[in-house]
This record gives sequence, C-alpha cells and structure tokens, in this order.
Amino acid sequence: MFQYRLQRLRHRWHFWLDAGSSRWLTGTDNLFGFPIFLASYAGRPWRTEDIEALHSDRLERILRDLLGRVTERVILCHSDLAVSGQEQTGPLLTLVNTHTPAETASDPAIKPE
Repeated sequence: MFQYRLQRLRHRWHFWLDAGSSRWLTGTDNLFGFPIFLASYAGRPWRTEDIEALHSDRLERILRDLLGRVTERVILCHSDLAVSGQEQTGPLLTLVNTHTPAETASDPAIKPE
C-alpha cells in the first residue's frame, strides 16, 4: 500500500483486500519504539490511549488518501475468519457490515443465491 500511495496514482475502482483484518489499524511497517522518534513525542511514557490514538489517526489518513484516489467504486473483500481461524475484528468491519451488495443481475455468469 505504501508504494501505491507514494506514486499518487488514481483508479476507477479499488479492491480493498482483507477488509476485516485488524492490520488496517496497526499496519505492518511499524518499528518497535517508533513513537519516541516522532516530533510530537512529549518525553513521557506512552500510554495505551496514546498508541490507540496514533493508530486511529494513521488509519484515518490512509482511508482519506485511498478514497481520494478512487473515482467510481471501492470493493471490500472480506472473510469472516482470518488465516489463523480466528474471527476477524478489524476496524473496517463497520463498513463491511453496512455494505451494499454488488449488482449481480447484469452478469449472467454470476447467479445470485
């Protein structure tokens, strides 16, 4: 995702994979102890609330950036279970649960259940 955002590309459609994953909130590219190198670091120990706010702000920036790069449609790809077999509990589940199903009547190869 970082490379895509860095190139500042725009597309008609986006496919957001694993929309139920908690990694949307925490990411995978954070180094241990990274908050102490931020300009906003106040020199005091980080509390759980501080880290949660940092992750929430990061997710909001990413979502705004990605939504600004799509012109027609975002397709959320989701599985109820993670690869570990555990139920997905990620921050985008609200979007997944309030989605509008894709139109299938126009494609004869797709038969609605």
